[in-house]
Amino acid sequence: MSGDRGCMGQLLVGDIITTAATRTPQRIAAWHGARSVTFAEASATSAAVAQALLGAGVGRGDRVVW
Repeated sequence: MSGDRGCMGQLLVGDIITTAATRTPQRIAAWHGARSVTFAEASATSAAVAQALLGAGVGRGDRVVW
């Protein structure tokens, strides 16, 4: 893992996904019914969401309601 930890000392989901995407990008990260997502796809999606949030002015520690 990258060593970046949240304010509560827990690993961040983004770090786990990024590490898994680096090690095993084509491995299935999640599935629902017939739809599956690889770690590479999950990493790309989480990066896109992170950039969109940053672009909207959301910063570290801000709460976001989805």
